[in-house]
Amino acid sequence: MKRFLVLFFSVVLLYSCNQSKEQEPRQPTPKAEESKQFPLILNKIFEAHGGLENWKKMNSFSFKVQKSDGAEVHKTDLKSRKTRIEAETFTLGFDGRNVWKLDPDQTFKGNANFYYNLIFYFHAMPFIISDPRAFYTERKDVVFERKNLGAIHIGFGRSVGDSPDDEYLIYYDKETYKMEWLGYTVTYFEGEKSKDWHYIKYDTWLEESGLLLPETMVWYEAENNKPQKPTRTMSFSKVVVSESVLPESLFSAPVNAEFVE
Repeated sequence: MKRFLVLFFSVVLLYSCNQSKEQEPRQPTPKAEESKQFPLILNKIFEAHGGLENWKKMNSFSFKVQKSDGAEVHKTDLKSRKTRIEAETFTLGFDGRNVWKLDPDQTFKGNANFYYNLIFYFHAMPFIISDPRAFYTERKDVVFERKNLGAIHIGFGRSVGDSPDDEYLIYYDKETYKMEWLGYTVTYFEGEKSKDWHYIKYDTWLEESGLLLPETMVWYEAENNKPQKPTRTMSFSKVVVSESVLPESLFSAPVNAEFVE
C-alpha cells in the first residue's frame, strides 16, 4: 500500500504536527485490484463495514479531526491519493508527485512527507489494507480488555511503498466481524523490521454513504506488545465519502508554497 503502511511509544507517535518526535506508520498507496482474492474472514470484515465494492465506488474522502493543537480538515482523492490538509496556521498537500507545504510562520514541526496521508490511512481502515500486494494470515485469538477477539495479520511485498516491512494486525469481533483494534509496527524511520507493536482502539463508529468508519480512535500505551492504558483520543466529524470527484486544483501547490524534499 502507499508508503503504507499510510506504524507511539518506544517509537514515538507522530500524532501532532507540532510534536516532531512523535511517529506513526507510513503507508504505501494501494491501487485497487479488481480480481484480488481475500481470505473469507477479511471479506466478512469488509462486509461488516459496508463492503469493499461500495468503498471502491467512492472517489473522494474528507473529514475534520480534532487534535491537541487545533482542528485539521483532510481531503483525499481516493483513486490518486492526492491530498490536502488545512489547519489554522498551515496547509499541506500531495499533488500526486510531490508533497508541498504552505507554512509562513513555520508552525508545522513534523515530517511532511510522512504526515500528509497518515491520519487518512488510519481512518480508512479496514478498507485501506486491500492492497494487491498485501498478504494476509489468520492468527490466534487474543483477549483485550476481557474480550476475545479474532486476529488477521497483514504484511507487504518487498517492493511495496517506502516501508514494506511494516506490519498490521486487525483485531475483530468474532460475532459481528467489526474491527475493534489495530496493531502496527513502524519501520519508516528505522529502515528495518520492528518488533515493537503499538495499538489503536477503534472505539466508536459512524455511518457515511453506507460505510462504517471510525468516529473516535484511542491510542494505547503498550507493554510486552499488548495494549495497557489509553493515552490519547482522536475525534472525527464532518466525514464525507462520495462518488463525486474533487477538483484537481484543490491539490495543486498554492503560490508561495514550498515543495518538501
